[in-house]
Amino acid sequence: MFLALLLVFSPTFTNAAIDWNGNNWAFGCDFRNHDIGNAAIPGEQCGGRCAATSGCTHFTWTTYNGGTCWMKNGDVLQTDAFETNDKSTVCGVINIAPGGSGGDVLTTFHGGFEAGACKLPVDGSYTVQYAVALGNVPALGNLKYTNSMCGHILTVNCGNGDVDIIVMNSNLGGGLDLYGSTWNRVTNNASPGEKFCSVRMTNKNMLSSSGGPICFYEPDSEKNNLYFKLLALFNTGNRQVVSAKVEGKGSGAFNGVQPYFAFNFLTSPDDWVTFGLSDGSTYSVKIADCVKVNASQMWK
Repeated sequence: MFLALLLVFSPTFTNAAIDWNGNNWAFGCDFRNHDIGNAAIPGEQCGGRCAATSGCTHFTWTTYNGGTCWMKNGDVLQTDAFETNDKSTVCGVINIAPGGSGGDVLTTFHGGFEAGACKLPVDGSYTVQYAVALGNVPALGNLKYTNSMCGHILTVNCGNGDVDIIVMNSNLGGGLDLYGSTWNRVTNNASPGEKFCSVRMTNKNMLSSSGGPICFYEPDSEKNNLYFKLLALFNTGNRQVVSAKVEGKGSGAFNGVQPYFAFNFLTSPDDWVTFGLSDGSTYSVKIADCVKVNASQMWK
C-alpha cells in the first residue's frame, strides 16, 4: 500500500510543455545535477556566462539568492530538460542546433579582403590571424552576432582540430562565414562550399600588446572633436562590453553594428568613460588614454 501511494503521489516531470520557440533557452525548465559552478548574475547574462565558462554545456537560472546562474556540464539535448512549477526559472543549452541534434553550425566560405563591420583598429599584435563574419542563426545560441561580440576570440572545429578565430564582421541571417585563409585552415583546404562546425567562446584577448582592457577610438573618427566621440573597449577576455557612460555627463549608444559607443555631447580628455561588462563588472578609463589609430585592420 505504501509503495502504491508513492507511485500515485510522487511528482513527475515532463518536457512536453516546455516552449523553446526555436531558441536554445526556455522558461519554466531545469536540468538535473552536473553543476560545475554558479554565479549571482541577472538571468539575461546566464547563457553568456555559461558560453564563456570552460566545460559549461548547459545552464539553469533561478531566483535563488536574488538570481543565480547554475552552470552545468554533460552531453544533453533540449529533450533532457524537465518542466518546473516556477515559470521564472530559465534553462538553456549552449551551441546546439534548434532540433537538439549536436553542436553544428552552418559554415560557409567568404572570399573578401576587408575590415568588416567591426572596424577593429590596425595593430601589429593581434593574437589571431584567422577571421570570421559571425551570423545570428539559432544554432549559434548565445554566440550570435551583436556589437559586443566584435574582437572576441572563438574556437571553431570543422573536423580538423580546434582553430581560434576572431569576430571582425557580421553575417546576419547566416552562420559562420569564414574568410579564405580561415576556411583553408579549418577545413584542411576543402573546396569552397558549406560545412557544419562547432564553435565556442574563449577567454583569450585579441591583442598581446596590452595585458588587459584597452580603449580605442573608431579608426575613421575624429579624436579632437569634443562634441562627438566613438569609443570601444577591447581585450576583455570572455566578458562582453554591454554599456558605456561618461561619468557625470551621460551614456553612449552603440554606433550601428559596430562595437564603438557614440557619445553625442561635450566631453573633455580628462573625463572618465566607464564600460559595463557582461559579468556585472565595470572598467573605467580616461578619454585621454584611449588609443587613436588611423586605419582599420584588414582581414582575408
